[in-house]
Amino acid sequence: MNKSTNIISSLSQECLTLPSIGMSRWSQIKSFIPFSKEKFRQLCLEKKAPQPIRMGIRCTFYSNQEIHRFLNDPLNYSAQ
Repeated sequence: MNKSTNIISSLSQECLTLPSIGMSRWSQIKSFIPFSKEKFRQLCLEKKAPQPIRMGIRCTFYSNQEIHRFLNDPLNYSAQ
């Protein structure tokens, strides 16, 4: 294997799990969320999903801890 194959392989392995701490963008969590981005946004507005953290006009993050809490019990989740 060449160097670029090793980098791609390691990146794809990193994307298989969501870190338990820190913050992630939608593109990093979308493979774990069983809804479309729009449905997830609607759930956020209803306080039934983790609240987005805005870092600017086009920069939104989600707390990994809250995402894990949501995924453990999505029906009973409520934003704090």
